[in-house]
Amino acid sequence: MGNKPCLPRRRPGMTLCDFEGCTRPARAKSGGLCAGHYTQRNMGQPLRPLRHVRRTAPAKAPCSFSSCENPSRSLGLCGGHYAQARASKPLIPLRTRRPNGPAPTGCEVPDCTRTHHASGLCRPHHREHAGGEELHAPAPDSVNCRFTPCAGKVVARGLCNGHYNQETAGKPLTELRERSLSNPAACTYTGCSRPYHAKQLCAAHYTQLWRNEPLRPLLLDDRPADQRPEHCTFSGCTHPCKGRSGLCNGHYTQVQRGQSLRPLGTFTPTGTRRELCAFPGCDKPSKSKQWCTGHYTQTLRGQELRPLRTKQAESPCSFETCPRPARTAGLCGSHYSQSRRGPLKPLPAKAPSPCSYEECGLPAEARGLCSAHYSQNRLGRSLAPLKKPGGRDCSFPRCDKYATTRGWCPGHYTQYRQGRELRPLHIPGQPCTFDGCDKLQDARGWCRAHYTQSQRGTEMRPVQQPKTGCDFPGCDRPHLGQGLCRAHYTQRRKGRVLHPVRSTRDPRYLAELRAQDTSECRACTKILPIETFRVRRDGLPQPYCPSCASLRSQSKKFNVTVEFLVRLAERQEELCGICRTNKGQAAWHLDHDHSCCPVDTRCGTCVRGLLCHACNTRGLAWYEQLPPHLRTFQLLNDYLDNPPAHILQSTDEAL
Repeated sequence: MGNKPCLPRRRPGMTLCDFEGCTRPARAKSGGLCAGHYTQRNMGQPLRPLRHVRRTAPAKAPCSFSSCENPSRSLGLCGGHYAQARASKPLIPLRTRRPNGPAPTGCEVPDCTRTHHASGLCRPHHREHAGGEELHAPAPDSVNCRFTPCAGKVVARGLCNGHYNQETAGKPLTELRERSLSNPAACTYTGCSRPYHAKQLCAAHYTQLWRNEPLRPLLLDDRPADQRPEHCTFSGCTHPCKGRSGLCNGHYTQVQRGQSLRPLGTFTPTGTRRELCAFPGCDKPSKSKQWCTGHYTQTLRGQELRPLRTKQAESPCSFETCPRPARTAGLCGSHYSQSRRGPLKPLPAKAPSPCSYEECGLPAEARGLCSAHYSQNRLGRSLAPLKKPGGRDCSFPRCDKYATTRGWCPGHYTQYRQGRELRPLHIPGQPCTFDGCDKLQDARGWCRAHYTQSQRGTEMRPVQQPKTGCDFPGCDRPHLGQGLCRAHYTQRRKGRVLHPVRSTRDPRYLAELRAQDTSECRACTKILPIETFRVRRDGLPQPYCPSCASLRSQSKKFNVTVEFLVRLAERQEELCGICRTNKGQAAWHLDHDHSCCPVDTRCGTCVRGLLCHACNTRGLAWYEQLPPHLRTFQLLNDYLDNPPAHILQSTDEAL
């Protein structure tokens, strides 16, 4: 595979790569380069033409069926023969497709002038081919059907389409019914001019015949749709018309049933199917045996026929001097009961009288007693004074209900009578009975939490209030678990030292900085020129400056935390640990003892300090290779004997 020019894949409105000779589309935010050349530039390589890798698919073996050149698909067969084998059919040669080109317009049979239908044949020859018959061109003199009364055009076997269908169905040749779009056959019903549908009738009259209904004229309005009436033509009816009948649905149903037109919702003695009730003075329609529903029910029950009740809630009783409201048949309840027993008579005046029991001021209800004393008398008890409510509260602690029996309220007395342990009652809307709990009651006087404690048999204790914020100092994030937010909880779960969580930066603020050709480092929060930061794949600057990015990468490499390296840089006053010079925009070099750990692993305790590029690569590396008697440079000896990182680690251990 050699170097080849990029394949053109250009679309309308597409920007091409700026590299000379490259026809690939340019990638967004990549400096006008395609993906391949943009990768070369990011890796520091010189831009060169991209090579095109052509992958050739392995050739498939041909189908094992003889004379079949299609590639094999499964079991050594092509798709068509494999489908035949799965259907348990004998393998036969596949039908060859017509080569691409204009579709045929005429029949392929010699001397046939008919139009093409399918498989290169006209419709009659295609039918003969499907039936296994010999294909032959029609005789020139056989233009019309060979059936004598028929003048239709020949379709197949010297017959027209209708007679050909009769012959193929095994029926004797008969005359076809006369029906065409230009001259339709008319309905045979007297006065009906609608086109023929079936059995010498139109569609509407054929539907009447199919429903075993007597044939009747149709209500048709032959006027155009915009000139037909919108409402029913029956006088006083405002319902919309139904179709071309000129009547609404209700009046059209009356005509279909053979009834005389009448207003909807009314009943008359004549001309309707249901007569009035045979009871004198009853105007309700009959239901069964000439009786309405109410009187027919009376006959079924064996009762004496009497007038039905009429609801007159607003009118007074029709009996003289009776101020009560009418209930049934114009009478109140008492006078209606009298009318069923005998003659009506005035009701005795009923004045409220007090209870006959001494010192009871309640009104009498029955037998001269109030309802409470009447209950005592009916149960065979001796009459006793009634307990006045509100005497004292229930003796159960914190129960403010009135005591009714044995010093308890009805609820606690029921618990005592059933042998259960006395518990607070459930009062909806009231606070929990546990001291210091302000939640609403859920069951047995407790809230849901304290009721769960009582059901589990655990010691009743105050419910712990859920935490809403993180316990880490200065963190205002919501609580997740163990008193921490999600970020600090993740730090504890991974065994890390809890440290402040970085806050998310506003994208609009970063966009404003990029508009000013600057950017902010996420770690040190310094605003530096945008050229200082490296560029990501999407064209945006990296979130960390080179120094902080170097510290983050070296912290993972040497098994130390970023916070430790930041504090180490602060201890060295942002200066090199040996030459005490400022590194500027360059990255820090983390110096460590090479004789401490293997090449692949770092323990973190062999770190000595942060150095500049010159001291780390040329100065200290050369000095450590000298013999001990030649190491006379006091500045390097002081750094090696007491590195800044060891001083910081000893200070942390002392704290």
